[in-house]
Amino acid sequence: MPRQIAFSIAGLFVASIAILGVLHATSSETAQRNAQMAATAQTISPYKQNAFFLNGSVVPAYQTNDGLVAFLLSGGKLLSYAHNGTLRWSQNSTASGLSGGMDLNSDTYPEVVTTSFTDATCTGTSQGEVRDGKTGSVLASLSPLQNNCFNGVGIQRWFVGSVLMGPLSIFAEVPQYWSQGWFMQYQNDSLKAMTWYTSSDASFDTYTAATTLPNYNTSPYPHVPNSMLPNGLLMTGSDGAPRMVAFTSARVSQYKVADLSPSQLISDTELVTGNRPDAGGRNYGLVARTGSKVVLISGANAYSLLGDVKAGSAVTDSYGAIARHFAVFDTTNAKVLDRFYSYANDGGGSYQYINRITYPAHPIVDLSGTPYVFFNVYDGSHWYVSVNTLDLTEVTRVNNIYIWDTTLRTDGTRRFVVSLTSGYWPTTPHKTSITYYQNAAFIPELTKDGLPIMGVAFKEANISSSEGFLMNVLVTDQGLETDGTPAAASLVMYPAQATVSYNGNTTIYWSALNTSSCTFYTNGAEGQTLSGGASAFDTGSLQQNMTYAMRCLGRDGMRSEVSAVVTVDTSQTGSSPPPSTEPSTPGSLPGQTSSAKPTANLWANGQKNISAHVGSYITYAWSSSNAVSARATYTTDTPACGRTTVGPFSMVITSLRGSMRSVAVPQCLAGHTRTVTYIATGADGSEARASIVQTISQ
Repeated sequence: MPRQIAFSIAGLFVASIAILGVLHATSSETAQRNAQMAATAQTISPYKQNAFFLNGSVVPAYQTNDGLVAFLLSGGKLLSYAHNGTLRWSQNSTASGLSGGMDLNSDTYPEVVTTSFTDATCTGTSQGEVRDGKTGSVLASLSPLQNNCFNGVGIQRWFVGSVLMGPLSIFAEVPQYWSQGWFMQYQNDSLKAMTWYTSSDASFDTYTAATTLPNYNTSPYPHVPNSMLPNGLLMTGSDGAPRMVAFTSARVSQYKVADLSPSQLISDTELVTGNRPDAGGRNYGLVARTGSKVVLISGANAYSLLGDVKAGSAVTDSYGAIARHFAVFDTTNAKVLDRFYSYANDGGGSYQYINRITYPAHPIVDLSGTPYVFFNVYDGSHWYVSVNTLDLTEVTRVNNIYIWDTTLRTDGTRRFVVSLTSGYWPTTPHKTSITYYQNAAFIPELTKDGLPIMGVAFKEANISSSEGFLMNVLVTDQGLETDGTPAAASLVMYPAQATVSYNGNTTIYWSALNTSSCTFYTNGAEGQTLSGGASAFDTGSLQQNMTYAMRCLGRDGMRSEVSAVVTVDTSQTGSSPPPSTEPSTPGSLPGQTSSAKPTANLWANGQKNISAHVGSYITYAWSSSNAVSARATYTTDTPACGRTTVGPFSMVITSLRGSMRSVAVPQCLAGHTRTVTYIATGADGSEARASIVQTISQ
């Protein structure tokens, strides 16, 4: 497909439906529509994209300098895909757990964490890897450890929650029920390991700041055997140095990211919610940071209600962190505030659905310069949203509504994705709204049928969870995705000028709503495939009539097509018009006007053979003589970018002369050579070819 022309974002491209199928227009109409299209972007939705369609499914995705990327475990492989569905890299993997989030080497790609285990016996083992998100190479290995044996059941030491991270080039390796962990600091393409003690082992007592827990037990020692896995994140402290904040059994602790020493533990604060030592000091749930404050929402993730809807009964994570509470820890003075809600085991387990908390993946929202914490509470009869300040003041409750998540608009403001509820369940027919919060109410700005599609996503710089992942509401380039009845595809394609002079050019505008994939064609030649969106491209200089088409698969499973025709007017040029494509007499060759053989020329960046790197652009120029048609193809030295053959594959070059700037060279071509061939066909059917070789490096 020809090069893309970028736009600024200004809103939903809803008016495009009104011009569906209009391919020829007056100059005033064209100017008006051009202005309208220029106010849109390649993404139709005003909400920040965090997912895209891949093989018919919506998958969580992560923003990089090269666009959105996704990571999947499938068929014994760890796979990375670009936003256009191209396979970026593939690595063999036996992993069953997938997470990630930190960017150790500052290349804008999230690193990937995978874990696996042999079995759930007491003699089984678990292990894992941390991989570079850009290349798939291994950065660190989580060495095999034997399972912890509890009542004859093996509990794996390594799982996706065993790596804590933050907005730093550092992560922490934390095996479950283990005596120590390791800080791993990325420096000069290598990792420096620094040991630290967990509160599960007596070694923790050697820290100067370690404290006993008088409200939890009568032990004269600070450590708690078999403490829960530290639940936290890494951050920069008020002293400007990196530190880890971790909630674990009956405490919240701060560690220096430094070599092991008695002063490595910065602070150690008791946290026994509701003064209920029988609740086991549990501090599971979501951890989120804002400034110097770290918030813990101990409960189930918001997806649990959606899981119950799918199951038809309340069965998804019914115990929901067991001890439900809301805490705010101040890293500057090591003080913690806490509000207790319920203990699931009370009444023989009857409190599983009394004062049950569920949390959205992004619970902290800034309102007029003040951060507020939002989460859901089911009091046994209905849901309400609890709105809180960081001093634990509950400023309001909004009844009979449920927050699935919050999402960002492209202007940086945050919105709430909500559904109305009746009792425990979302009201029927199911509806999901994107809302803003004002005067203790959620005001819809968009409502869709169905409930949101949610996905297991990586942790973020300032958000973590004891599960090792987040449950995000998924937003594609076309907006919030729900499980409601999908709408039919809505396609628009038209030229800025329907007629151009010989060697003239124009811009083709297009948009695709409610589509999962679209393929572009130029005079029947297949080109680029995208999921949809709205953008434009330049045709380059034209010497013959052109038909540009877009064939799309709608979210409803139906296929549709739209096209735009550009007519080349040869009457206003001093150049000879191109040969006719219509046969002059029955049986004659199309455009047969000369017996001269065709010639072909092709350049890339003004050269015949070039070296290019990933992310660079290539400008093609081509010309021919004595030709009636032309096309271009390319091959690769070995299969690349998810293809199973080396080609040839069609390119969008179809004119007798012209130039075009390509899209950025994709990552999947790194290390390959690509041969581009321009083919000019004469009136007698003979062909001339010109080729260039491109060597692609990282």
